[in-house]
Amino acid sequence: DLTMAARTAMFDIEQNDWSDELLTIFGVPREALPEVTDHLHAGSVQVAGVELCGSIADQAAGVAAVVQPFGSPQSECLVNIGTGAFVMQPIDGPGIRRPGYLTGPVLASSEYGTRFAIEGTINGVGPAIESFGSGPTHLHEEDQFPGAFAIPDLSGVGAPHWRADIGLTLSSRAQEMDSPGQRLICIEGLLFRIHEILLGLNDAQRPDRILVSGGLANEPAIVSGLAALVGRPVRRLDEPETTLLGAARLVGGMSPYADPGFETIMPGAPGRYLAGKFERWQAWCAEVFR
Repeated sequence: DLTMAARTAMFDIEQNDWSDELLTIFGVPREALPEVTDHLHAGSVQVAGVELCGSIADQAAGVAAVVQPFGSPQSECLVNIGTGAFVMQPIDGPGIRRPGYLTGPVLASSEYGTRFAIEGTINGVGPAIESFGSGPTHLHEEDQFPGAFAIPDLSGVGAPHWRADIGLTLSSRAQEMDSPGQRLICIEGLLFRIHEILLGLNDAQRPDRILVSGGLANEPAIVSGLAALVGRPVRRLDEPETTLLGAARLVGGMSPYADPGFETIMPGAPGRYLAGKFERWQAWCAEVFR
């Protein structure tokens, strides 16, 4: 389907066809590739003896299920935090680009049309945080470790930096801390990376609504810290498995949007220091990326 074809990095999302230029770069003959279609097939197909009723990329499924139908006057982002963290914002078409970020399809349906989103990624952040213990972790009102910083991307820094040579990185002060303290600093790094992406996707503005899902959405420091950092309410979705929700609605023949329930987390005193620390984190990262 279109969302999976786009994930191969060999598909031209504006021409809606395999890219001859990219196929040449990767050395893949066009005849080796399947026909690209939408998610909703007229009946199921058999693949290796398994009945396949629909196909959609994982993060695309989450966006289609929980972000308001496209065309809403309010901007809305989904932050899905599991093994990796993905920040996805709907856009009007495939031609919209932001330097360092990914533009791709999230829905391809004859009934609901083709929809696109722009995406930022934080690679391997779930295992990075869990490597310092299971938590939970809570934020203080004041910065307990002002000289400690982290880049939380375990498997190479993703958008907008794209540095495969740099993984999980702790500042010298953070390296001296115990595991609970390092877990906190790694969570701070995740929050700063999310904030960086939100600003990058929105021309230095913040979206009107921020939705958070995934296994780490229940970590106290993450959602409350994000609300404090962006200075506005954050919606923690009742259903953490948004990608499964979107896939289930697809194969069940339902409309993509599930109108999910949520809990609103207001900005509070815990983590109020993060906005001031963000600029210092950016300066430290600039040295690391040099």
